[in-house]
Amino acid sequence: MKCRSLTLGLLALFPAGCNAVGGAPGSPGLPASRAAVSATVSLSLAAALDPSNSFPTFVYNGTYDVTPTIRVKPGGSIEIFLNDELPAGKSMGDDVNLHFHGLGTSPLAPADDVLTMLARPNQTLHYVVPIPKSQPPGLYWYHTHVHGETNYQVGEGGMSGAIVVDGIDAHLPALAHMRENILMVRELGSGAGSVRRLPHTANTNPCAQAASAVISVNREYRPILQATPNRPQFYRIVNATGHRTLDLSIDGSPLEIVAIDGYPLDTYPGEPATRTVSHYVLPPAARVEFVAAPPGPSVLRTRCYFSGPVGDQDPAQVLAYLGKPHRAAPSRRAALKLPALTVGTPLDRSGPAGFLPEPVAHRIVRFTENAKGFYINGRAYSPEAKPTFVVRTGTVERWTVENLTQEIHAFHIHQVHFVVEAIDGVRLAHRYWADTVVVPYGKRSGNGSLRPGTITLLMDFRSSLIRGTFLFHCHILDHEDMGMMAKIQAI
Repeated sequence: MKCRSLTLGLLALFPAGCNAVGGAPGSPGLPASRAAVSATVSLSLAAALDPSNSFPTFVYNGTYDVTPTIRVKPGGSIEIFLNDELPAGKSMGDDVNLHFHGLGTSPLAPADDVLTMLARPNQTLHYVVPIPKSQPPGLYWYHTHVHGETNYQVGEGGMSGAIVVDGIDAHLPALAHMRENILMVRELGSGAGSVRRLPHTANTNPCAQAASAVISVNREYRPILQATPNRPQFYRIVNATGHRTLDLSIDGSPLEIVAIDGYPLDTYPGEPATRTVSHYVLPPAARVEFVAAPPGPSVLRTRCYFSGPVGDQDPAQVLAYLGKPHRAAPSRRAALKLPALTVGTPLDRSGPAGFLPEPVAHRIVRFTENAKGFYINGRAYSPEAKPTFVVRTGTVERWTVENLTQEIHAFHIHQVHFVVEAIDGVRLAHRYWADTVVVPYGKRSGNGSLRPGTITLLMDFRSSLIRGTFLFHCHILDHEDMGMMAKIQAI
């Protein structure tokens, strides 16, 4: 099937990795057009089993092979009709809904409501999701969010896609002249969740290549992305796996980061617009946007990541080739100095990019687990449970998340972003906004006691749109499905 843009009225959709003019699905690195972004996007999706692997996926425009990337302007809206075509009567996985991950929109129907909106087989959901005018320009994503079924549908299946809120190339004009690569990293149909180790099983060889460790990029195994030596390209990456923590690097080039979880780095006042690193750790559900320019054919890879003494295996792995397949040692030629990304259009300081007021409350969130499940503040998630916290819209709070386990977790909250202030009690030199962050694992002391891993966060409840009940949880999806989730109510 040829990739093509689809423009119907105000609709502007581009299958992930496709050019607005055309291109084969085997070229997942082609740029999507920046010129055809719409104020309002409307589309229909179906949930069905992928005949190639029997895992649930989205069907778009009659094909299983393409998940659309939605491109929308701040102040616009996304309208989706989601039809459940999954076979009824399965023991799990036949209910569907959608979560619009990272967008600062309402948790009430028909917007980003994962608590009351649910389709059974042969039912259709209608979503209308307004995008705030102050939504920072960047990379977000959508995926299903049915409690108990999320790892099966998202972590093992293909029920996810990218959302791009337009405007980052106006903020950093040099990006407009670069090839854009929107990359969805998945463990598509690998059986990842079915072989997950139980808690407290020793992770004796974290770099071993487990049977479930093969991951895909835009539904392909080790695709070849178009690349020109010494020419900077713009990479926008979603970690859509269920429980793989990626440690991203590109052979022969540093990574010049411009945005994390959809928010440009200088969304936090006083921070620089870019930061250059040699590699970047991307937990499940997080996104990173960066510029790289290797001096020749290169490799996008994830390095081995240690997720704790009882954590998941996250071995080193090639994700994609940049240019022709490159299996030799990395080029020893010096990398091109990355371009100076100077700021053009300033960010809207009336929204998240404004200065934060002092926190009005300090809360503690504790992650624990045992052989029976995963818990937040001693409780496993129940749909009938009352909210764990009630917060006031218009305020900022300081939260400390404590990890009393010996594996990492990935803290995520719906509807809002937070500022990462400190990790294990050490204040960060550069604060940044995120919606998903690694919580370090607990460390054993000499007497055997466990010192919890901690992160300190400034939680942003200032938006008047955020009223109602929503969720926070671990985004390692089998942890979430097994109880590590809780409700929060904003009043």
